[in-house]
Amino acid sequence: MAGAGADPSCCRGAGGGGRVPATAINVIYFITLAGSASVGAFLPLYLFNVKQLPLKQVGLFGVLQPFTKFVAAPLWTSAADVFQAHATVYTAGALVACGVRMLYLPADGFGAIVCVLLLAELLGAGAGPMLDASVLATMADPDEWGKHRLWGAVGFGTAVLVVGYVLQWSGSFLPMFVMHAALTCGGVALVRQFLPLGTVSLEKRNDGAVDKSHALGAPAAPCGPASAPAERVSLTAARVMHILFGSSQRLAFFVVVLLSGMCTGVINNFLFLFLQHDLGASTGLVGSGRLPPPLSPSSDVLSLPVFALHRRYPRLVSFAVIRIALLSSCSSNLPFMSWCDTY
Repeated sequence: MAGAGADPSCCRGAGGGGRVPATAINVIYFITLAGSASVGAFLPLYLFNVKQLPLKQVGLFGVLQPFTKFVAAPLWTSAADVFQAHATVYTAGALVACGVRMLYLPADGFGAIVCVLLLAELLGAGAGPMLDASVLATMADPDEWGKHRLWGAVGFGTAVLVVGYVLQWSGSFLPMFVMHAALTCGGVALVRQFLPLGTVSLEKRNDGAVDKSHALGAPAAPCGPASAPAERVSLTAARVMHILFGSSQRLAFFVVVLLSGMCTGVINNFLFLFLQHDLGASTGLVGSGRLPPPLSPSSDVLSLPVFALHRRYPRLVSFAVIRIALLSSCSSNLPFMSWCDTY
């Protein structure tokens, strides 16, 4: 029995573990992003082929989806902070949004489909940021986050490949919704099992040290009262704006991200339609659009050697990070442009 004043839960993460295994983080990202890809990657094909929407309306969906998340995500995460209901907001948001996406199946007409999209994105917008924040907070070294998040990209590419051939084999789009539901539920279960949503934060003790007792790879903290009271680090709006836009390098970064996002939006919304309807590719071959070049203009698998290079030569890669981002953004569109020219 714990002694007086001791907190028997202070050394346990979610599910009662003393620390979060690195492998669990990798699997969570793999499954979560695979679930997102199961529907997201093939939704333009579904809307065009099954729902008979014109291309301009398919493109409108590509605009509404990220902008809806941009507006809704801060609202959900702020509400979770205010009411200290992170686990509830994450779980309900991810599962309810998944359920709403099943309404794509009976939805008929542009207006009904737009309502499904807006409702799903509004309800599920907070899940992704809360997952990332929880993982970052549980890590002993936040700089290691990228190598774990990388497995999300690998899961995304793997799911697109598998779903493509499953759709080709079945001749129906129903399996992508089934796989989306199964993977989403599995990801939520793993998050609830391993990640202490909302219970871990970077705190500064009075001696100036950073408290990361639940951090990924860190030993479990001893149970009992803390040696020094913790003072939560506060971020004002002015401080956040300074962090984001306080230098020319940060502004350049956001410009590159904006341009890269525009290029990615074109690829994600119209590449599969182009491959299938203009080049006559099968759904299985379309799904290989996430494999390495020359098959794919947007490779997820090639993220592996890039991260490995960054781990070995961090200064070399960081020195030209903006140039690398801009170069990769341009090169990712070259195969797509070459296909158009050849066609």
